[in-house]
Amino acid sequence: LQARSGFTKQEFDELVDVFSRFDVDQSGDVDGQELDGVLEFLGFNFLPEQIAKVIHEVDLDGSGSINQQEFMVPWVCMRRFRELEIQRIKRIMIEADEDQNGSMSS
Repeated sequence: LQARSGFTKQEFDELVDVFSRFDVDQSGDVDGQELDGVLEFLGFNFLPEQIAKVIHEVDLDGSGSINQQEFMVPWVCMRRFRELEIQRIKRIMIEADEDQNGSMSS
């Protein structure tokens, strides 16, 4: 599990497959536009500014794009997007908790 950056084997294999599929120019890296395609395919919807910020945060080699290692390494690219999505969901839940009792009403 540690070798797969905390992802299950199925998740890891899917992410590797998706990375390869969206590496349109087969350079071994995905740029912001290609990464946006990856994220949309995985069901995420991020603004270009958010994608650029994460690329800047996780681009360990300074290439301006994300290679497969940067894409998968713990606490790097996909983990960062997962965290952003969890933060978004938490904000929605807090906003929906009108009486602030820790639960949402229907």
